[in-house]
Amino acid sequence: MKYFILETNSVNSINNKHAGSKARIDSDAILLKLGYQPIILEPVFNSKGESFFISIKEHIKKYFFLRKKLSILKAGDELVIQFPIVNHSILFYFLVRELVNKYVHITLLIHDIELLRIAMLDDVKLKRKLRLSLEELSVLKYAHKIIVHNSRMKDILCKKYNFGHERLVELEIFDYLVPENCKNNNVDKGLPVIIAGNLSFDKAGYLLNLPNDISFNLYGIGYKNAIMHSNVSYKGAFLPDDLIENLSGSFGLVWDGETSDTCSGVYGNYLRYNNSHKASLYLAAGYPIIVWKQSALAIFVNKYRCGISVESLSELKNKISDLSTEEYEMLKENANTLSSKLKSGFFLEKALGN
Repeated sequence: MKYFILETNSVNSINNKHAGSKARIDSDAILLKLGYQPIILEPVFNSKGESFFISIKEHIKKYFFLRKKLSILKAGDELVIQFPIVNHSILFYFLVRELVNKYVHITLLIHDIELLRIAMLDDVKLKRKLRLSLEELSVLKYAHKIIVHNSRMKDILCKKYNFGHERLVELEIFDYLVPENCKNNNVDKGLPVIIAGNLSFDKAGYLLNLPNDISFNLYGIGYKNAIMHSNVSYKGAFLPDDLIENLSGSFGLVWDGETSDTCSGVYGNYLRYNNSHKASLYLAAGYPIIVWKQSALAIFVNKYRCGISVESLSELKNKISDLSTEEYEMLKENANTLSSKLKSGFFLEKALGN
C-alpha cells in the first residue's frame, strides 16, 4: 500500500493570505490523486516557550503519538513524508529508523532544509548545528528516496553529507494547483515587475532600495508604508488561490535578502539551493520570471527559457528593454506551457515515478 502523512494544521492554514503552506497542501492533493492513502495527523502539543524538561516531555509524547498513528504500516508499504513535518519531534529520527527496520519504504519530499539555510553559516552556534544534525540529517540518512528541489541541492547534499546520487531525485519546481481555467490576462512587457510574497523587511530588506528606473507592483503580507517611491505600488494581500487573477505585470521577481545589489543574508544565500515557491506562483499565472543569476532557479530558467537572470536588480531596466517583442512573447509562451504542467501536479508526479 502507498501512504502519506497528511497534517491537518497545514490544510487549515489555507485561509492565510500567504503561500507558506500551499506547497504542502498541493502536495497532499497530488498524492491523493495518485492513489496514496492519507495517515492524518492532527496538531498535538506545543512545547514552544516551555522549560527544557517540559519540552523534552512533550517531544516524547509526540513520538508515541506518531508511533501509534504509523503502526498500520507493514513491510512493503511506501510512506511519503513532507519534510520537515510540521508536528516535528526531535525523536522523529527514531520513528523513521523503526519503519525502515520494518521494511517500510520511506520517501521524503523536501520543503525546507535548515542544514543548507542555517547550519552552513559561520556565525551559527555549534549547539544549534548539532540539533539540526539530529533533527534533519539523521532522518535524511535513513530515507530510501529523497525528493530534492533541484540539481544544486542534490549536489551539495551528496558532496557535503555523502548521500548516494541514486537516492536523490530532483523535483525541478513545486507544482501550483489552481483550476486550469484560472487565467491572468494582465501580462505585458510594458507593465511593472511583480513582487509577491512576504514583504516584511527582515526577509525582504531589498525592498527599501529598489531601483527607481523601473516600476514594481507589490502583493503580500508584512508590507510597511516605508516605501514611498512613485514607481512602487502596493496592491494588497490575497489568498493563495485568489492571487493569480489579481496579478498585473510583465515579470515575476524571485529575490530575497538585504539588498537589491545581490541576494544576501540567510534568505538570499538560501536561493543558491532552494526553489522559491513564488516562482511557481508566477509561472502558474503565465508570467516569465526574473531570478538571481547565482540561484538554483537560474538553471531552471535556462533549461525552460521561461525568464531572465540578473546579478543585480540595477540590471532590470536594460535587460527588459533589450528584449524584443518576439523574445518576450517566446518567454511568455514558455511560461504558459509550464503553467499547464504546474496546475496539473506534473512535477511531483514525475519525481514520484508515477
